[in-house]
Amino acid sequence: KKSLPYIKFKGKSSLSENNKEITYKVDGNTPEIESLKFIASDNEASLPSGDFEQMTSSVILGGIKKRYVKFSLSAFDTNGIDTKTGSVQANIGGKPVTFTHKETVGQKSVFESEIVSFEGSNFVSGDYNFIISVKDTSGLLGTKTYSFKVDNDSPEIKVMTPKPKDDSPFHSEVLVYGDVSISGTAMDSY
Repeated sequence: KKSLPYIKFKGKSSLSENNKEITYKVDGNTPEIESLKFIASDNEASLPSGDFEQMTSSVILGGIKKRYVKFSLSAFDTNGIDTKTGSVQANIGGKPVTFTHKETVGQKSVFESEIVSFEGSNFVSGDYNFIISVKDTSGLLGTKTYSFKVDNDSPEIKVMTPKPKDDSPFHSEVLVYGDVSISGTAMDSY
């Protein structure tokens, strides 16, 4: 004979049995981070209201036009995403980024970050990893890493011609009259 677990409970007068099976769910699937998107501006006070762009490894943040950035994160779990404060842990190069819950539709939840400043004093030019962990309602964590670049260096310009006079007291002084043709190179890391 098959024995199923059952619950005994005490009513108002005596202990009685309940023949119904106990049902429960087991969650062995971690939440999935579906996408990370961003919207950027040169002005912290006026981020554009348009569509967020997909975060990819070819994205370059910083400089003038993408100095201030807000991120949008979409996560999915069959048992639901924990939407309480702190359920999303994120950092860029070890610097924490705070996300807040925006909406949940079905089993998919969307979170938005605070505005992150990619000014040169906060992020030097180079490669960065954005590490994000999301918790589901069972307490399981799903983690994903997004790589991108920050460019806060100005391009370097080197003028090759015309060359300064050798007898000039200033090494970079060039006086030119008439039609002028200038050649040189410009280089930027990204």
